[in-house]
Amino acid sequence: MKNLIRLVSSLLAAAIIASVVSSCASDANKISGSTDTVSPADTTDEITISYLDTLMPTDFGGADFNVLCRVGKEYEIWIENETGEVVEDAVYKRNSLVDEKYNVNVKAVAVPGGWDEQATFMNTVKKSVQADDRAYDLVAVYLAYGATLGIDGFFRNLYDLEGLDPSSPWWAKGFVDNNTVNNCLFFIAGDLSLTMWESMYGFFFNKVLAGDYNIDNLYSVVNEGAWTIAKLDEFAKRVSGDVNGDGKYTDADLYGYAANNHSIRAYITSCDVPIATRNSTGYYDLVYGTDKVMTLYDTVYSMLYDGNHIFVNNPTCGDEYRDVVPMFMDNRALFMSGSLDTTKKLREMEADFGIIP
Repeated sequence: MKNLIRLVSSLLAAAIIASVVSSCASDANKISGSTDTVSPADTTDEITISYLDTLMPTDFGGADFNVLCRVGKEYEIWIENETGEVVEDAVYKRNSLVDEKYNVNVKAVAVPGGWDEQATFMNTVKKSVQADDRAYDLVAVYLAYGATLGIDGFFRNLYDLEGLDPSSPWWAKGFVDNNTVNNCLFFIAGDLSLTMWESMYGFFFNKVLAGDYNIDNLYSVVNEGAWTIAKLDEFAKRVSGDVNGDGKYTDADLYGYAANNHSIRAYITSCDVPIATRNSTGYYDLVYGTDKVMTLYDTVYSMLYDGNHIFVNNPTCGDEYRDVVPMFMDNRALFMSGSLDTTKKLREMEADFGIIP
């Protein structure tokens, strides 16, 4: 079992043969009214490593390696066969290499774990640990509700696991740094975590509308450090109209920016407004409610609600793209903010689109 625990800590993630691009925030990420600039991130050179070659040779005798995950997220852990899809085939190849080299069977064990089903997922973990049944070797947890499992002692401290180095380049450095408290780290994310990449927020822009309304090359705007809240508002105001002429602005009209309540939260990060900061003892203090936060709030609120050029969808949780995506796909919004997994829904879009921070 000691060797199997070691496998939990390293094999799956370390087995990914991937390129890692890391970035760091710039001191220029400041906000002052509506003209703040979020500077492009500095990037390191691409690093390619064959991680399998760095690991110890071990034979697990055909043992199962069970990864507990949420229903609908199995693809992150296990794919039955190659499908021709780039990411799915990469997951299949990764697992095949690990299975063959270590004589182990990687398996995904899925239970309901959406926001409304969090109790089911949490109880599954708790019951397994309390019974010591060793049913799951790794847990792909939804951190929005699962973080307390670490605090309550249901997860191992990753710093105590032999074979796992959280400072390795395939782990997300910022995540590791921010989640290390009192030399304890109960969660980790990186190249292995497809849902981490999918859940990153960005701006999608309609290239057809951008051309129709003489919007300059948006990639250049970003690279030159000119992609600001004020610039977003300026461009969005160029593109809006009461398309059906009924005197009201609804989801049937034209907008410069279609937003939703989830993606709006990303302004906190992009404008460098922390919720908590680490103090001299190594623990965290809540710092929300500063003048900078209030300035950001007022700036974004004014942009979103003063005028008719921005459509804000405020649906029930879990259906945040109900109105926004069809509008964008139907060329009725220049910009749309959302997580990167939205691209799956945009594959059927006829007009070309781009993605910027």
